[in-house]
Amino acid sequence: MAERRGQPVAAPASRRKLVLRPWMAVLALALLAGLTQWLLWLFVPRAEVVEFVGPLRPDYSLNDFELHVFKDDGVLSFTVTAPFMDRHGGDGHFIVNQPEMLILRDGTPQWQARSVTSVIEARGDFMRLLGDVHFHSLDDDPQPIDIRTEYLTAWPDSQRVETDAAVLVERGNSRLHGSALRADFATSRMELDDFRLHAPPSR
Repeated sequence: MAERRGQPVAAPASRRKLVLRPWMAVLALALLAGLTQWLLWLFVPRAEVVEFVGPLRPDYSLNDFELHVFKDDGVLSFTVTAPFMDRHGGDGHFIVNQPEMLILRDGTPQWQARSVTSVIEARGDFMRLLGDVHFHSLDDDPQPIDIRTEYLTAWPDSQRVETDAAVLVERGNSRLHGSALRADFATSRMELDDFRLHAPPSR
């Protein structure tokens, strides 16, 4: 195109191409960056979000209650008296504060137990006594047994108890200290780990 004074002069075709190339490069880089971010979002595993789970709320609570638990054959297994109890859903366990327990054998009272807290399985098959545990036979037992420990698991129907905590067992005038206890009262079998026997000297 001939150059005329006062009129714009069109740039040659080669110069028009040089002006457009930087914009095309910028657009291509933007598209590449967007594609890269999308691929990272699609394939890189996401960090797991840890959900906060608060303490479970009980289904119901009881004050100053007495609980009677029976075996499948209808025979009374044990009773619990306490100032407070929570019953929790899910597995249906009971949490009892300051329980006073009476455990029977073939329908006859055999053992008494108390602790700071107790967790009782829904069906009453076993219980965990926690804190300042005192488990002992009745006063009229001709061969009394007295057990003291910090926690104890008991199976009322099978007349078994066990603990992995330090334990003191008193039988008559003898005092046995151990680091663990497993006892089956139905078969009169008792095992103490690392036990030490203290007995008064014979006269």
